[in-house]
Amino acid sequence: MKKFSRTELYNELLKNSLKDLSDKYHINYNQFSSFCHQNNIPIPGPKYRMYLKMKRDVSNLIKPLPIAETDIIYFRTSDENEDIKNELKELNDPLKIEQIEQVLAEFKYSSKKSLSSKVRNFKKSIQNWKKENPYDDHSYEWYKWYSDEQKPKFMDDISPKELPRLYRLLDRIYLIFDQLGEEVKDDFTIIIGGKDEVPFSISEYKDNIDHRITKEEQAELNEYEKKRMIDPDLAYKPRIRKYDHPYNGRFRIKFDSYPYHAYIRDTNKGKLEDKISQIIIEFYKDADCKIKLNT
Repeated sequence: MKKFSRTELYNELLKNSLKDLSDKYHINYNQFSSFCHQNNIPIPGPKYRMYLKMKRDVSNLIKPLPIAETDIIYFRTSDENEDIKNELKELNDPLKIEQIEQVLAEFKYSSKKSLSSKVRNFKKSIQNWKKENPYDDHSYEWYKWYSDEQKPKFMDDISPKELPRLYRLLDRIYLIFDQLGEEVKDDFTIIIGGKDEVPFSISEYKDNIDHRITKEEQAELNEYEKKRMIDPDLAYKPRIRKYDHPYNGRFRIKFDSYPYHAYIRDTNKGKLEDKISQIIIEFYKDADCKIKLNT
């Protein structure tokens, strides 16, 4: 179930095609067209789109939005609510499931709004760490295990370029759990039901590409060749890696606490931001699995 404002949807249709919006909201094109007609929302025609693209006057081609009793409308698929019920049926808590359904249906996120104070504080903790540890290189895996200092979560697995996206994703997660009455600590430890911590990680995938030799490495190779011609026994070939592993911008959220294991990742069909309902459901399934394990 998706919540819309008739006015906002009408204004969006004046700037974007119906196809663009059906892709944006992950709704079948024909179903979305019917939905707009059923709620008396005018859809601009091909001539309007052509004039708009040509930057010609379109004022005479705009149909006003008819008045309706309510501005809030809902797009419901026949199986969407059933999917959530089926996913969470093991909770054995109809009231909680209903609350989760309602919050997820009504949740609407705007990236234009400032981050919540919870995420701003978390962002600041990462910035402070970088200031206090300017020479920290998180490429050394041993550092994660042997450092006595507590490094903020996620920063070892996300490139600096994608940190703003991380903050926005965490903001979505926090705002939903806040509405659901769950506890989110400052370090983004999430407590479900007041007692069950659900460990999770968010990481960015890396590509595996052939290493491009740097000028410094080429100079080392040239020096090696010179020494090898003079005295092969004293020449040591520099160790140069075969592959580079640059971050590629694709995210994964992973739930990996015994006995529950699951992950959700970016795909061509949608990013994690488009799968926020599924992410929230996984938190509850993980917590429920722990409860059953301990009873």
